[in-house]
Amino acid sequence: MRFQRVMHFAPAGSDPEEVIAALRGVAHLVQGCWVACSPPPGELGLERLRREVLSELAVQRVGGSRGGAKGAGAGAGGTETNTNEGWSFVEQTDTDFIDKYPNLVRSELERWVMLSPWLEVDAFTPSAVEKVQPAPQPPFVSNGVAAAAQTLVLPNIAKDGVVKLSTIRQQLERSGNLELQQLCLLRECEILGILGRNVCAVDGLVCLRRTGDETIDPFRGFLIGLLRKRGRAVRRTELMEGAAAALGAAPTNAVYTKCLSDLCVSRGSTWVMKGNGNSG
Repeated sequence: MRFQRVMHFAPAGSDPEEVIAALRGVAHLVQGCWVACSPPPGELGLERLRREVLSELAVQRVGGSRGGAKGAGAGAGGTETNTNEGWSFVEQTDTDFIDKYPNLVRSELERWVMLSPWLEVDAFTPSAVEKVQPAPQPPFVSNGVAAAAQTLVLPNIAKDGVVKLSTIRQQLERSGNLELQQLCLLRECEILGILGRNVCAVDGLVCLRRTGDETIDPFRGFLIGLLRKRGRAVRRTELMEGAAAALGAAPTNAVYTKCLSDLCVSRGSTWVMKGNGNSG
Protein backbone atom coordinates (compact mmCIF):
# COMPACT_ATOMS: atom_id res chain seq x y z
CA MET A 1 0.00 0.00 0.00
CA ARG A 2 1.32 3.45 -0.89
CA PHE A 3 1.96 5.75 2.06
CA GLN A 4 -0.68 8.23 0.91
CA ARG A 5 -3.30 5.48 1.25
CA VAL A 6 -1.95 4.49 4.65
CA MET A 7 -2.37 8.07 5.87
CA HIS A 8 -5.94 8.03 4.54
CA PHE A 9 -6.77 5.27 7.06
CA ALA A 10 -4.83 6.86 9.95
CA PRO A 11 -6.72 8.99 12.49
CA ALA A 12 -7.20 12.60 11.44
CA GLY A 13 -4.24 14.77 12.36
CA SER A 14 -1.79 11.86 12.65
CA ASP A 15 1.89 12.78 12.40
CA PRO A 16 3.40 11.02 9.34
CA GLU A 17 6.61 10.35 11.27
CA GLU A 18 4.66 8.56 14.00
CA VAL A 19 2.75 6.53 11.41
CA ILE A 20 6.03 5.48 9.78
CA ALA A 21 7.46 4.49 13.17
CA ALA A 22 4.41 2.29 13.77
CA LEU A 23 4.58 0.80 10.28
CA ARG A 24 8.21 -0.29 10.64
CA GLY A 25 7.18 -2.78 13.30
CA VAL A 26 4.42 -4.45 11.30
CA ALA A 27 5.24 -3.98 7.62
CA HIS A 28 8.01 -4.36 5.05
CA LEU A 29 9.05 -1.41 2.88
CA VAL A 30 9.28 -2.53 -0.76
CA GLN A 31 9.80 -0.06 -3.61
CA GLY A 32 8.46 2.76 -1.44
CA CYS A 33 5.27 0.83 -0.57
CA TRP A 34 4.30 -0.92 2.66
CA VAL A 35 3.55 -4.66 2.70
CA ALA A 36 2.08 -6.20 5.88
CA CYS A 37 4.21 -8.70 7.78
CA SER A 38 2.49 -12.06 8.13
CA PRO A 39 4.54 -14.72 9.95
CA PRO A 40 2.68 -18.01 9.42
CA PRO A 41 2.83 -21.24 11.40
CA GLY A 42 6.32 -22.67 11.18
CA GLU A 43 7.64 -20.05 8.73
CA LEU A 44 7.09 -22.60 5.97
CA GLY A 45 5.60 -22.87 2.50
CA LEU A 46 4.23 -19.83 0.72
CA GLU A 47 5.38 -17.34 3.34
CA ARG A 48 8.97 -18.41 2.88
CA LEU A 49 8.61 -17.96 -0.88
CA ARG A 50 6.79 -14.67 -0.27
CA ARG A 51 9.72 -13.25 1.68
CA GLU A 52 12.18 -14.35 -0.98
CA VAL A 53 10.10 -12.62 -3.68
CA LEU A 54 9.76 -9.49 -1.55
CA SER A 55 13.52 -9.45 -1.07
CA GLU A 56 14.08 -9.59 -4.82
CA LEU A 57 11.49 -6.88 -5.45
CA ALA A 58 12.93 -4.68 -2.73
CA VAL A 59 16.41 -4.62 -4.24
CA GLN A 60 15.29 -4.03 -7.82
CA ARG A 61 16.28 -0.71 -9.32
CA VAL A 62 13.70 1.90 -8.32
CA GLY A 63 11.26 2.23 -11.18
CA GLY A 64 12.33 -1.09 -12.69
CA SER A 65 8.91 -2.68 -12.25
CA ARG A 66 6.59 0.32 -12.51
CA GLY A 67 3.33 -0.42 -14.19
CA GLY A 68 3.11 -4.03 -13.04
CA ALA A 69 -0.39 -5.41 -13.48
CA LYS A 70 -2.44 -5.55 -10.33
CA GLY A 71 -4.05 -8.80 -9.28
CA ALA A 72 -4.43 -11.45 -6.63
CA GLY A 73 -0.78 -12.41 -6.70
CA ALA A 74 0.54 -16.00 -6.49
CA GLY A 75 -1.33 -16.95 -3.34
CA ALA A 76 1.19 -15.02 -1.27
CA GLY A 77 -0.82 -12.16 0.11
CA GLY A 78 -1.26 -10.19 -3.12
CA THR A 79 2.30 -8.82 -3.14
CA GLU A 80 3.18 -9.65 -6.74
CA THR A 81 1.74 -10.67 -10.09
CA ASN A 82 3.09 -12.94 -12.80
CA THR A 83 3.80 -11.44 -16.21
CA ASN A 84 5.50 -12.80 -19.30
CA GLU A 85 8.75 -11.27 -18.04
CA GLY A 86 8.54 -12.65 -14.49
CA TRP A 87 7.26 -11.27 -11.22
CA SER A 88 6.21 -7.62 -10.93
CA PHE A 89 5.11 -5.68 -7.86
CA VAL A 90 1.35 -5.10 -7.71
CA GLU A 91 1.83 -1.42 -6.84
CA GLN A 92 3.67 1.19 -8.85
CA THR A 93 6.86 2.30 -7.13
CA ASP A 94 6.04 5.11 -4.73
CA THR A 95 8.65 7.57 -5.96
CA ASP A 96 7.10 10.39 -3.92
CA PHE A 97 7.76 8.49 -0.69
CA ILE A 98 11.25 7.49 -1.84
CA ASP A 99 12.12 11.10 -2.64
CA LYS A 100 10.74 12.39 0.66
CA TYR A 101 12.34 9.75 2.94
CA PRO A 102 15.61 8.74 1.23
CA ASN A 103 17.40 7.78 4.46
CA LEU A 104 14.60 5.46 5.55
CA VAL A 105 14.40 3.87 2.11
CA ARG A 106 18.18 3.40 2.06
CA SER A 107 18.27 1.78 5.49
CA GLU A 108 15.43 -0.61 4.61
CA LEU A 109 17.14 -1.51 1.33
CA GLU A 110 20.38 -2.24 3.19
CA ARG A 111 18.41 -4.43 5.56
CA TRP A 112 17.02 -6.50 2.68
CA VAL A 113 20.45 -6.81 1.06
CA MET A 114 22.03 -7.92 4.34
CA LEU A 115 19.35 -10.58 4.88
CA SER A 116 19.11 -11.90 1.31
CA PRO A 117 21.66 -14.75 1.78
CA TRP A 118 19.61 -16.26 4.62
CA LEU A 119 16.29 -15.75 2.83
CA GLU A 120 17.59 -17.42 -0.32
CA VAL A 121 19.16 -20.37 1.50
CA ASP A 122 16.14 -20.93 3.73
CA ALA A 123 13.76 -20.80 0.80
CA PHE A 124 15.40 -23.04 -1.73
CA THR A 125 18.58 -24.80 -0.61
CA PRO A 126 18.33 -26.01 2.98
CA SER A 127 21.40 -28.24 2.58
CA ALA A 128 23.51 -25.13 1.94
CA VAL A 129 22.55 -23.42 5.19
CA GLU A 130 25.72 -24.55 6.92
CA LYS A 131 27.77 -22.55 4.43
CA VAL A 132 26.16 -19.32 5.61
CA GLN A 133 27.40 -17.75 8.80
CA PRO A 134 24.88 -17.23 11.62
CA ALA A 135 22.70 -14.19 11.02
CA PRO A 136 24.06 -11.00 12.60
CA GLN A 137 22.19 -8.96 15.17
CA PRO A 138 20.11 -6.37 13.27
CA PRO A 139 21.73 -2.92 13.51
CA PHE A 140 18.47 -1.31 14.64
CA VAL A 141 18.27 -3.56 17.73
CA SER A 142 20.38 -2.40 20.67
CA ASN A 143 22.59 -4.71 22.68
CA GLY A 144 20.36 -4.11 25.70
CA VAL A 145 17.21 -5.18 23.87
CA ALA A 146 18.98 -8.22 22.42
CA ALA A 147 20.19 -9.20 25.89
CA ALA A 148 16.65 -8.89 27.26
CA ALA A 149 15.32 -11.08 24.43
CA GLN A 150 17.99 -13.68 25.11
CA THR A 151 17.19 -13.67 28.84
CA LEU A 152 13.53 -14.28 28.01
CA VAL A 153 13.91 -16.92 25.30
CA LEU A 154 17.16 -18.87 25.68
CA PRO A 155 16.30 -20.62 28.98
CA ASN A 156 13.26 -22.20 27.33
CA ILE A 157 15.32 -23.43 24.39
CA ALA A 158 17.92 -24.89 26.74
CA LYS A 159 15.22 -26.55 28.85
CA ASP A 160 13.05 -27.96 26.06
CA GLY A 161 15.73 -28.66 23.45
CA VAL A 162 13.52 -27.45 20.60
CA VAL A 163 11.12 -24.49 20.56
CA LYS A 164 8.87 -23.43 17.70
CA LEU A 165 9.66 -20.05 16.22
CA SER A 166 5.97 -19.18 16.50
CA THR A 167 6.25 -19.82 20.27
CA ILE A 168 9.21 -17.44 20.48
CA ARG A 169 7.18 -14.81 18.66
CA GLN A 170 4.39 -15.27 21.19
CA GLN A 171 6.86 -14.95 24.07
CA LEU A 172 8.11 -11.65 22.72
CA GLU A 173 4.61 -10.38 22.00
CA ARG A 174 3.35 -11.26 25.49
CA SER A 175 6.47 -10.13 27.36
CA GLY A 176 4.93 -6.87 28.57
CA ASN A 177 8.05 -5.08 27.32
CA LEU A 178 7.29 -2.74 24.41
CA GLU A 179 10.80 -3.05 22.96
CA LEU A 180 10.56 -6.84 22.96
CA GLN A 181 7.02 -6.82 21.58
CA GLN A 182 8.29 -4.88 18.57
CA LEU A 183 10.58 -7.81 17.69
CA CYS A 184 7.85 -10.42 17.27
CA LEU A 185 7.18 -9.70 13.58
CA LEU A 186 10.79 -9.52 12.48
CA ARG A 187 12.06 -11.90 9.83
CA GLU A 188 13.20 -15.31 11.03
CA CYS A 189 16.90 -14.65 10.45
CA GLU A 190 16.67 -11.32 12.31
CA ILE A 191 15.18 -13.03 15.36
CA LEU A 192 17.94 -15.65 15.21
CA GLY A 193 20.52 -12.87 15.00
CA ILE A 194 19.05 -11.24 18.10
CA LEU A 195 19.16 -14.53 20.02
CA GLY A 196 22.85 -15.01 19.26
CA ARG A 197 25.20 -17.07 17.13
CA ASN A 198 24.55 -20.28 19.05
CA VAL A 199 20.90 -20.42 17.96
CA CYS A 200 19.74 -21.98 14.70
CA ALA A 201 16.45 -22.98 13.09
CA VAL A 202 15.38 -26.02 11.11
CA ASP A 203 12.23 -25.15 9.18
CA GLY A 204 10.75 -23.08 11.97
CA LEU A 205 12.04 -25.22 14.87
CA VAL A 206 14.69 -23.47 16.96
CA CYS A 207 17.49 -25.11 18.93
CA LEU A 208 21.00 -24.48 20.23
CA ARG A 209 23.91 -25.32 17.96
CA ARG A 210 26.20 -26.27 20.82
CA THR A 211 25.87 -27.16 24.50
CA GLY A 212 29.48 -26.48 25.50
CA ASP A 213 30.22 -30.17 26.01
CA GLU A 214 32.91 -31.13 23.49
CA THR A 215 32.08 -34.81 23.81
CA ILE A 216 28.53 -34.13 22.61
CA ASP A 217 28.65 -31.11 20.31
CA PRO A 218 30.31 -32.66 17.22
CA PHE A 219 27.57 -35.28 16.92
CA ARG A 220 24.92 -32.70 17.83
CA GLY A 221 26.09 -30.48 14.97
CA PHE A 222 26.04 -33.40 12.57
CA LEU A 223 22.53 -34.33 13.70
CA ILE A 224 21.19 -30.79 13.22
CA GLY A 225 22.69 -30.62 9.75
CA LEU A 226 21.18 -33.96 8.78
CA LEU A 227 17.76 -32.99 10.14
CA ARG A 228 17.88 -29.87 8.00
CA LYS A 229 18.86 -31.79 4.89
CA ARG A 230 16.28 -34.53 5.43
CA GLY A 231 13.29 -32.40 6.31
CA ARG A 232 13.49 -32.86 10.12
CA ALA A 233 13.39 -36.68 10.03
CA VAL A 234 16.31 -39.13 9.82
CA ARG A 235 16.58 -42.92 9.82
CA ARG A 236 18.62 -44.54 12.56
CA THR A 237 20.88 -46.41 10.14
CA GLU A 238 21.56 -43.28 8.08
CA LEU A 239 22.38 -41.34 11.24
CA MET A 240 24.90 -43.85 12.62
CA GLU A 241 26.59 -44.55 9.31
CA GLY A 242 26.70 -40.88 8.38
CA ALA A 243 28.15 -39.86 11.74
CA ALA A 244 30.87 -42.51 11.51
CA ALA A 245 31.86 -41.25 8.06
CA ALA A 246 31.68 -37.55 8.92
CA LEU A 247 33.21 -37.63 12.41
CA GLY A 248 35.57 -40.56 12.07
CA ALA A 249 33.70 -42.73 14.54
CA ALA A 250 30.15 -43.56 15.53
CA PRO A 251 28.91 -41.79 18.67
CA THR A 252 28.90 -43.58 21.99
CA ASN A 253 25.55 -44.76 23.25
CA ALA A 254 25.52 -41.99 25.87
CA VAL A 255 26.21 -39.25 23.31
CA TYR A 256 23.69 -40.72 20.86
CA THR A 257 20.97 -40.94 23.51
CA LYS A 258 21.64 -37.46 24.88
CA CYS A 259 21.52 -35.68 21.50
CA LEU A 260 18.51 -37.56 20.21
CA SER A 261 16.51 -37.11 23.41
CA ASP A 262 17.26 -33.37 23.37
CA LEU A 263 16.20 -32.76 19.78
CA CYS A 264 14.02 -35.63 18.55
CA VAL A 265 11.31 -38.15 19.27
CA SER A 266 11.37 -41.75 18.08
CA ARG A 267 8.86 -43.01 15.53
CA GLY A 268 9.69 -46.58 14.63
CA SER A 269 12.96 -46.68 12.73
CA THR A 270 13.01 -42.89 12.32
CA TRP A 271 14.00 -39.99 14.56
CA VAL A 272 11.79 -36.93 14.04
CA MET A 273 12.61 -33.47 15.33
CA LYS A 274 10.47 -32.36 18.24
CA GLY A 275 7.52 -30.29 17.06
CA ASN A 276 7.61 -31.69 13.51
CA GLY A 277 4.18 -31.83 11.95
CA ASN A 278 2.82 -29.23 14.36
CA SER A 279 5.19 -26.32 14.04
CA GLY A 280 2.53 -23.61 14.33
